[in-house]
Amino acid sequence: LNLSPFVLKSATRVFGQILRKTDKKPVANGVAFVFQFGQGVRAQKDAKTPTTVDKLMDETPSVPRIVRADADGRFQVFVGPGDYAIGTNGMFEKISVTDQRALERNLVVP
Repeated sequence: LNLSPFVLKSATRVFGQILRKTDKKPVANGVAFVFQFGQGVRAQKDAKTPTTVDKLMDETPSVPRIVRADADGRFQVFVGPGDYAIGTNGMFEKISVTDQRALERNLVVP
């Protein structure tokens, strides 16, 4: 049995505040969404062409994290390295996490 080494890395703290666009006041108990996206079947090396039924399974897999903000609109989530979409109310931005200890993103709602 040939096992590859398994290395744990420190998580990155992604944090910020959910604010109203109109007056920049915090949104109490708002919800922040953080999605990490994987690869669909077609993007994988040596993947076979999906059949019609398999096309339903070809959507890009994602790992969602849903976080409720506190009374001051503050939120935090801990994630590993990778590419993410972070946002609220359908407005998202892409972020890349490498080896940062922390990454601040304030989210604005209409």
